[in-house]
Amino acid sequence: MESLHLKIKDKETYKHLIWFLKQVDQNELEILESRNSFNYIQEELQHELKEIDSGRSTLMDLEELDRELEKIISANED
Repeated sequence: MESLHLKIKDKETYKHLIWFLKQVDQNELEILESRNSFNYIQEELQHELKEIDSGRSTLMDLEELDRELEKIISANED
């Protein structure tokens, strides 16, 4: 498998290239759209914060994590 990373400054050129690449059989080519690392990380952290604020996600300290992992390990040692 080969990979290729391109920087394209012109948006119109980018759109044409993406259109062309989408014409290729998807078994032969996978388009991996890159994101600006900072923006991607910021979006992920904002999503995680919303999960915590809504109560759908919880936090635990290392000691709590260690206890939970010990329970899981003990339950699966058989």
